[in-house]
Amino acid sequence: LDALRAAPLEELLRAQREAAFQLALPLGGLAFQPCIDGDLLPESPLAAISRGSAAEVSVLVGTNRDEWKLFMLADARARRMDEAALRRRFGRVLPEPEAERAYQAYREAPDSPRRLDPRERWSAFQGDRIFHWPAARLLELLRGHSRENFAYSFRWSPPLLERQIGACHGIELPFVFGTILEPWLRPWLGAMPGAIKLSHRVQ
Repeated sequence: LDALRAAPLEELLRAQREAAFQLALPLGGLAFQPCIDGDLLPESPLAAISRGSAAEVSVLVGTNRDEWKLFMLADARARRMDEAALRRRFGRVLPEPEAERAYQAYREAPDSPRRLDPRERWSAFQGDRIFHWPAARLLELLRGHSRENFAYSFRWSPPLLERQIGACHGIELPFVFGTILEPWLRPWLGAMPGAIKLSHRVQ
């Protein structure tokens, strides 16, 4: 503990970056998360919510259609992903036989021809695992306790970047805050047909 307190800030930040890239990005988790210590965080938040701890809180929960595509941009190994590499990734995040069942389920998904691409299937799986399913689970636990729950699914994507990022993680935020006409966003978001109208609707 003394050595940690004495460590230079630059070293701590470097170690944080390395841990995030080594532990989080390849498998799609968070390298640092709140710790249930029995004091500040006495129990799992989901356990508390299921008992009604959020009964007086109005909750808005939502996800974007292509959440994981943003993170795929930084995943250099995914650019060369074939079926064998995809199967190994399923095996790293799920135990057997769930890994094989998930691999087959996403292989046979009929809703999009792009799912034939291993990269697209991994992106879809990660979006479901890390964003869509937890959001749905939270809403389930809130039902019957919270007085007001709202859910959204954001599906708009910029035509110029449709294939690369789709409706990726965070793309709804400029619509929420009305910043789609900022100079660096205007060509990709604000100049698209219907974008301003959509921003007003979201707000």
